[in-house]
Amino acid sequence: MEKSYYFDPKNLEVNQAGRGIKVHPLIALALATMVGGLFVVFLPFIGLYLTAKFIVMKMAEGLKPVFAPAPMALGEAHLTGTPGNGEEGNSLEDLKNEIDSKRS
Repeated sequence: MEKSYYFDPKNLEVNQAGRGIKVHPLIALALATMVGGLFVVFLPFIGLYLTAKFIVMKMAEGLKPVFAPAPMALGEAHLTGTPGNGEEGNSLEDLKNEIDSKRS
C-alpha cells in the first residue's frame, strides 16, 4: 500500500490510514491549516461560553433558597392568607365515631 494522505469525512480528519478519500499532500496541509485556524478562532468563544455557563450556574445555585417552597406543617393551608388557629384535624378515631353516628 502506497503511503498517502486520506481525508475521512466521517470523522473530519486527515490521516495516513487507507480509508477515506485520497488527497494530495498540499491539500492535506491546507486542510490541517484551516482546521487549526478554526480552532484558534473559536477557542476564545468556547472559553467565554464556559465562563458564562459557570457564572450562571453559580448564580442559580445561590438563588435556589429564594425560590424554594416555604416549609409548612402537614395539613396546614393558608388559602385565605391568614394562618389557622393551631387546631389539628380530627384524629382517625374521631372521624370513625362521626361516620358511625351518621350511619345510625
